[in-house]
Amino acid sequence: MKNKRILLIDDSKPQRKLIRLYISNEMPDIIIDEADCRVDALFAINNNDYDLILLDYSMPTMTGLEFMRELEDMVINIPVVMITGTGNEEVAARAFKMGVTDYIVKSGDLESKVNKVVWDILFSGKRDNDCINANLSSFDSAKKIVKEYQKKLEQNLNLGCFREKMLLEFDSIDGFNSFSRWVLGESNINIKDIQVFINKYIVMVTISPSNYVCIP
Repeated sequence: MKNKRILLIDDSKPQRKLIRLYISNEMPDIIIDEADCRVDALFAINNNDYDLILLDYSMPTMTGLEFMRELEDMVINIPVVMITGTGNEEVAARAFKMGVTDYIVKSGDLESKVNKVVWDILFSGKRDNDCINANLSSFDSAKKIVKEYQKKLEQNLNLGCFREKMLLEFDSIDGFNSFSRWVLGESNINIKDIQVFINKYIVMVTISPSNYVCIP
């Protein structure tokens, strides 16, 4: 699975550095590009495939709302999180009306706010429509749902090489480790990606019908 990619738009270099540090500490595999002005931001969007845009509201040559209008004209489908120094209900309402996915005020624990929003958007199934998502907490429940789904796939062998992706969430290292060891001995169940985030363990597995040979 390819790494997620974020565009961070903010004219303040120290602020960009801080937000980059917050995200990289918890989600080191995410690629973060930076832009400090409208021109660089539009160039980056036109030349890269982004999973998320973090947009500062107040910049010297434009506001975040003005930049959102430009994105509307470009007809792109990228989640945008607006970050602002002070809470303003009118600005927030206008931002959401223009399609902003979320809105963060810099006051308080900014690190937790940024990481929670980034995680929710990129790794909680909001954009991975090709995955089946299961929020679980124990090895037994994870094992059960995976095996039950594998049995369902056995009814679809006429479709050819059939694989499904599933995201499993564990809230303990013991459940995560037990599941990982179990997968090693299973036929056609493979771990493709692992993300660790503050006592939360997200595992992506691919599932094919048991005893079915899949040619990549």
